[in-house]
Amino acid sequence: MSSSKKNAKKDVPGAAWKWHDWELLQQHVQAAYGDLTAPRRAFVSKALHRQPYLDLIGVLSRYETVSDETDTNSDVSFNYLVGDGDPLFLRLSMVGRYAMLQADLDTPTPHVIEPGAKAADGRIQAVLRALSQGGLELLSSEQLSARVELQLPDVADVRVYNALFAPEDDLPHPWTESA
Repeated sequence: MSSSKKNAKKDVPGAAWKWHDWELLQQHVQAAYGDLTAPRRAFVSKALHRQPYLDLIGVLSRYETVSDETDTNSDVSFNYLVGDGDPLFLRLSMVGRYAMLQADLDTPTPHVIEPGAKAADGRIQAVLRALSQGGLELLSSEQLSARVELQLPDVADVRVYNALFAPEDDLPHPWTESA
């Protein structure tokens, strides 16, 4: 193994990311934002035009109410509420085929549904199945909290969460407080 690969492996944040997956994530971030020290968001309008997740949303809509909550002014993800009453919050990244799923939205600390979760809630299982069948990678709280080399104007400590979903969100989150 070359010394550059040995050094690159040291840059992988924790056990949450396999080296190849981390490398792929960095490639997606670079391709989307361009210059990591002066990132651009031109990819957002392209993703909005392409609508890469329409099939997935169609599948989910067969089983649950799905409402679009995407904020094209601040997010770099398609955002959906899935279900009525106590909905799930689903984020689908415009940067790459990454997803984030949250439950308990009405509580002070909504929690991230982890990959491979064995939830009794049929909605969660339906979403996890649809994400898997759609070729999306559901990220864990540990993966979301990993620091990433990207300079965003309003975020002092940029995490994978910011790069893939919400680049203007500098609020502490339960899954990042200990990272």
